[in-house]
Amino acid sequence: MDSTLAGALRQINALNQVKLTSSHSVTRAANVSLVDLDLSTLEGSRAAHERLEAMARRLCGELARSHELTYQPDYTACVHDTLAGAWAQANALRAAKETRTAQATTR
Repeated sequence: MDSTLAGALRQINALNQVKLTSSHSVTRAANVSLVDLDLSTLEGSRAAHERLEAMARRLCGELARSHELTYQPDYTACVHDTLAGAWAQANALRAAKETRTAQATTR
């Protein structure tokens, strides 16, 4: 893995963002490392899903327990949206890696 991709993985690897719309928007973010996983395998994808879901549940739980009266999150939607965003980022990083690998082998 080249240093550029490794750096990107460290910075934005599966960044979980909770974006919910109500009377105002609340965003929480956390990094979840997937660097040690091979997302092209079933085992790696399962491990990634477990890590991402655990973080999504933690972040959404924090929002649900917050004492901010103007914000009442829908926990299930929060977890679903957070996982969808995290997977989109993970897939984009995987595609970038595959593109670089393909370009390197054709040179």
